[in-house]
Amino acid sequence: MQLLGAALAARGFAGIGAWILGRLHLAIAPVLLGAGEHLLNGIDMRALGYECTEHIAGARATHVILRKRS
Repeated sequence: MQLLGAALAARGFAGIGAWILGRLHLAIAPVLLGAGEHLLNGIDMRALGYECTEHIAGARATHVILRKRS
């Protein structure tokens, strides 16, 4: 499944779907418009059982892979 959208959509999906997703791949491409939003504000991914297993900084985006601990 691929989710494209703003921080609000990502937060909602991560909060609701975190218990069924084994892997999250976040492609973060910052665009400076106004004050912005925190991507996972209020969601403790570690408490939900996720850990960062990989991060790749590219020219246009940073890719972060989060996996659910078993």
